[in-house]
Amino acid sequence: MTLRLETRARSLAGELLECWWNGKFGQDQRSDLWLKRFGEAWCVESRHGGIGAQRHRHYFGDEMSARSLLQTLKTEHGQQWKWVPKG
Repeated sequence: MTLRLETRARSLAGELLECWWNGKFGQDQRSDLWLKRFGEAWCVESRHGGIGAQRHRHYFGDEMSARSLLQTLKTEHGQQWKWVPKG
């Protein structure tokens, strides 16, 4: 029973595959990007402006489209993006 509940909770939260940040601190300067997977769906989530900022989510049916948007966002914001290891 516990395993089933854990699996269900994980599928609702999504599986975090990659996390990036622009290396800056502060409400007006920090930006974060996440690549997640929800079963067969892919999600690119972005936040620009620190912890209190609104998050934007874009969903895709394939990995290539999601990674394309992730790269576009990194390029548009012209930052030195840093990969954040999971865990």
